[in-house]
Amino acid sequence: MGEEQWCFPRGYGEVGIKAVDNVRKEVKEELNADLISEPKALGQVVADSGLCGTLVDVYLAEIAHYDLKDDYEGIHGIKEVTEEELYNMNINDGFTLAALTLLQKGQ
Repeated sequence: MGEEQWCFPRGYGEVGIKAVDNVRKEVKEELNADLISEPKALGQVVADSGLCGTLVDVYLAEIAHYDLKDDYEGIHGIKEVTEEELYNMNINDGFTLAALTLLQKGQ
């Protein structure tokens, strides 16, 4: 694709690690952040059933702070937005759109 995208942090689960523990690991790896509450399971999605039918767990997590590693895994920046701003952003990432839908359903 080659263009910048807005998307939520995510990662592949590791065998033998519970999904909620993978949340903690990915938040630490990608954002260098610590959680201030227990991650909340929002549901599961299949990101692209045409490529794979794997169910992916989606969690909501609150972080205390973050310290972005320079260009780690292609991440160029973090943008803090209000919920209203979030729903008005031009997001085209399938995982993020699915997570937003689950977030709306859970409110």
